[in-house]
Amino acid sequence: MEKSVKLKSDFYLTVKDLKAGQTNLPVQKSVPTNFIFVIDVSGSMYYDLELIRRQLKNKLPNLTKLGDTITLIWFSGNGQAGILKEEVEIRALTDLQTLNEAIDRYLKAICLTAFHKPLVLAKEAIERMKKNRPDSVFSLIFLTDGWNNDCSWNNVMGSLKDLEDDLAASTFVEYGYYADTRRVTEMAQSIGGEKVDAAHFDDYDVLFEAKLQKSYSSAKKVVVDIPSSIELDFAFTVSDGEIILYSINDGQVTLPENTSELCYFDSKVSLNPTLASGRNGNIDDSILYAALYVLSDKMQYDEADFVFQKLGDKHLYDLFVNAYGKQKLMSFKSLVKECVTDTDKRFVEGYSDTLVVDENAYSVMNFIDDLTSDDDAQFFPFHEDFNYKRIGAKREQQTGLTDDEKQQIAEGASITEIKAIVDNAEGREVKFENTDKAKGQRITDLVWSSSRANLSVRVRYEGYVDLPTNKFGLDRVDSFIYRTYTLIKDGILNVSKLPIKASAPTIAKFSNRGLIVDIDQDEVITVDFAHLPVVNRRMVKNISAKTLAEKEYKLFELKALEKVYKYYENKHFPRVSQGFVDLYGADAEQWLKEVGITQFNGFAPKTTAAEASDMYMAVELKTKIAKHSSLPKVDVVIAKVLAGKNLTAAEKLMAVAINDYESQINQPIYTTMSDQKLKDDILKNWLSISKLAVRKERRQLLQDIAQIKFALILSKKWFTEFDSFDENKMTMDMNGSGEVAFTFDMVEKEIAI
Repeated sequence: MEKSVKLKSDFYLTVKDLKAGQTNLPVQKSVPTNFIFVIDVSGSMYYDLELIRRQLKNKLPNLTKLGDTITLIWFSGNGQAGILKEEVEIRALTDLQTLNEAIDRYLKAICLTAFHKPLVLAKEAIERMKKNRPDSVFSLIFLTDGWNNDCSWNNVMGSLKDLEDDLAASTFVEYGYYADTRRVTEMAQSIGGEKVDAAHFDDYDVLFEAKLQKSYSSAKKVVVDIPSSIELDFAFTVSDGEIILYSINDGQVTLPENTSELCYFDSKVSLNPTLASGRNGNIDDSILYAALYVLSDKMQYDEADFVFQKLGDKHLYDLFVNAYGKQKLMSFKSLVKECVTDTDKRFVEGYSDTLVVDENAYSVMNFIDDLTSDDDAQFFPFHEDFNYKRIGAKREQQTGLTDDEKQQIAEGASITEIKAIVDNAEGREVKFENTDKAKGQRITDLVWSSSRANLSVRVRYEGYVDLPTNKFGLDRVDSFIYRTYTLIKDGILNVSKLPIKASAPTIAKFSNRGLIVDIDQDEVITVDFAHLPVVNRRMVKNISAKTLAEKEYKLFELKALEKVYKYYENKHFPRVSQGFVDLYGADAEQWLKEVGITQFNGFAPKTTAAEASDMYMAVELKTKIAKHSSLPKVDVVIAKVLAGKNLTAAEKLMAVAINDYESQINQPIYTTMSDQKLKDDILKNWLSISKLAVRKERRQLLQDIAQIKFALILSKKWFTEFDSFDENKMTMDMNGSGEVAFTFDMVEKEIAI
């Protein structure tokens, strides 16, 4: 028997009753379960493995049932996997002690990520346990926070298929925000498993307990026929809060024989279906919520929208239409899954038979724009509410030999002298002492990535550097240091709270939006923007390649102008560290430079990054402008302009600033001045104003371009001018300077961590 709900023309959600007409159904008896935990210990799991170790040691003794066993398998890079403990039934204190020792000794972060070998080990362990425990079943829990980046995907899928007939249950946990959603879902679907998101350890902790308390029967697998009118290549079941995915292969699904109902999407219904009409039709709401979960997890958003129009959950729909990017999508899916079993989480803002999208919902982009537009706005990086997470590998200061010391050794220094030189180099690490910790920092120096969904803010701290022993008698130098804080990393909020001070209108705006969560005794206001979408639907709607091309071309024009203005500024008013030379002498100035201190760049010692221990894939969108990939040297272009020679496309853009400069210095009022200092002041002021105007326009353009790229990357949509992602080229006439060819490349890039 089947019942269906029409989602749109030729698109139905169908529930097939697999027990209809059957009588005297056998009672399924629970049997002992062999739990096999397969745990990713790649480098990116470093911070959470301690929590997982503690969880395993503390909870396994209390949660496992009589007769259940635990097998722990670790994995990282290609061929790097092993069984910590196999078939452990915790019956005595010695069993627990042995298990804990193995967890502490071996469950540590190393290397990259490869899924094949641990699945092979799981199969081998199952074959051994079958002989010892014939009246038991197997449940696999596979956890990863990364991408299969060190072995063949065909090998992974082959090893999974080898496990399919052995497993009574399987769960695949996508841990954190950088795992490969598509592949982890594919793994679950391929063998009839549950795919679960765990953004943080707390999410996984709840899942861990639920899985260990679950009981399974020894039901065998059966094959169920699916109609040829099937629309999507998967089916799913809903039972006890679990949503299990199944692949449809050649019109058939393999699943446990005790399954009561199977859900799938097809283009037509059987001759006598029971059609559900409205929210209270014959298909329970829990099925519709489960359908939303699997469709959004498989990133089939149009189909999910059809389900929403039938379901009518207004609150959930508002979250859905702005769930752009992994972070927001995981949060949305988590709430949807709660709605499957918890009726209190449903329709918290009521039911609507006409869902309307708020396309201009207030977003993180709006928040950043409001904050940076306020001249009074400051943030406080050392405030207790600013919980910053470093995004890259830790960098360590280089303390090797200087060029002078290398020269001394090369020129035949004695053994004693060489030892003294080496000892001095090893103790050379210098540290910056920040005297600005309590001071608010301006939020104006934003750093937008040119190709990824990244946003950072750069600040400058004043302070001093205590120096190692040196022949110049220097023990301390006043300096400054630049620090960059990443606010958004590949569409994920790296920071969700900002302690700030701002103007009254800005604070009122944030208050009206419900963003203010605390005000301390110094009147520092903490704003929490975690619930905001990074971008809204209006930003991702009708994104034009023409608009992006125009902005990218204008940005290149501004870079050309800025390069010329900087050239003339350096030519007439070069920056030299004369202050350090005057204060300490030329030799001391050079030594300070070697330890990382200069007058104009502050404290910036040479550093090296720790070796990458893992990687993830980030989406990158680059705009390439033909014949505008780089800018030539300014003096070469000046010579061509003055000689009246033909210019390339990039040179023509630079010629605008060159002609502007020539016009400025050749004005009669300027050339007839006899006071050279006054002439210099006028020229310096003109160059400064010209550069400032360019930088101001460039800053706004960078934000506009970033918003377009954020919207495309997070929504996984493409430009309205193109029919598919395969189309990525266009030609435009730019400012009458001829046809310019643009190419937009969206690719996944490997990011080492």
